[in-house]
Amino acid sequence: MQGSVLEDRVPQVIQGYLSREVEDVARRTLGVETFEFEPSDQDVFDLSQAKVTIGKYLTDRLYLTYTRSLSFDEATSDIINLEYRLSDHITIQAGREGDIETRDEYKLELQFRWEY
Repeated sequence: MQGSVLEDRVPQVIQGYLSREVEDVARRTLGVETFEFEPSDQDVFDLSQAKVTIGKYLTDRLYLTYTRSLSFDEATSDIINLEYRLSDHITIQAGREGDIETRDEYKLELQFRWEY
């Protein structure tokens, strides 16, 4: 029983460490604020199922993110989000998600945040 738990946990720990190291190097190299590597839930070493998100502030209030699967499948969807901070409490988000086979989906959100 313990061997099974250990066998399941070791790949996750290794992947977590490697992922953080790769993300840090990529952020510095590409000059972006966000570089996230999200492995597959089924197999952490299957890169074709992993996703990468890159984010960059275009101005001090405008933030752009792009997410894509590492799969070479043309049906893979791209996700683009644009976030504009009107104030410390109000943000507008616009986004698009879609692939070649399906229609694109668009979203527009107005977010209010109040901290107490």
